[in-house]
Amino acid sequence: MALLIPKVAERLEAFEAAGRADLASYAGDDRETVETVFLFDTYHRYLKDFDKLIRDQVEAGDEPCPVLFARKALSEMRRRGFEPHEAVRYFAMLYQLRRAYHFIGQGMVGRSRSMKELRRHLWNNVITHNIRWYARHLMDRMEDFSTLLLGETGPGRAPRPRPLAARG
Repeated sequence: MALLIPKVAERLEAFEAAGRADLASYAGDDRETVETVFLFDTYHRYLKDFDKLIRDQVEAGDEPCPVLFARKALSEMRRRGFEPHEAVRYFAMLYQLRRAYHFIGQGMVGRSRSMKELRRHLWNNVITHNIRWYARHLMDRMEDFSTLLLGETGPGRAPRPRPLAARG
């Protein structure tokens, strides 16, 4: 990823310089591909800002925190051809993804095979492995689902713990 992110940003700069960075210029599969690249770039461009917002929000508790970078990010997305409502929706999705990564990927400690499996199952249960499917079908319905984790409690020293993630 460390090599990919700057390479994508570099290619997008050339894309924009050539006047090709407008979603309205594309249709069908081409539009979906270009949209995905734009979202990838936006996510990684604002990664540190999302992380700071998450940390600030955890500290603030129930008190909402201002999203100081939202105006700039949304403006960039609209410049690339996202409709205003699409830009807001996708920006919210990127925030949800980063929050999920923070709490699943970093908040659950442990490097054992069973912990890695638990994180993978939990991610696939909450977000899925298909971001398009998540955006179309789950994003606005997250409160409709619960995740129940079953398995032995304790420090994870059992020979073969089998935590299960189930949506119900």
